[in-house]
Amino acid sequence: MRDAVSSAPAGATHEFALGANEDGLRLDRVLASRSEAEGLGLSRTRLQQLIRDGLVDVDGSAVRDPGAKTKAG
Repeated sequence: MRDAVSSAPAGATHEFALGANEDGLRLDRVLASRSEAEGLGLSRTRLQQLIRDGLVDVDGSAVRDPGAKTKAG
């Protein structure tokens, strides 16, 4: 995931590998959970906007649907 994070320098990027327990869940919910766990301070609403703006990549391709289902791995 690449984004401008309020608690990190502008243009900071974050990369996550999803576990089996996150397979098939909404992308925005998984990222919100990871953001909280990592202390990034990104709300689900902010993450939804970043996704819609094309600033979140999954396997190298921009995703624009916050409700896209995740795939573990």
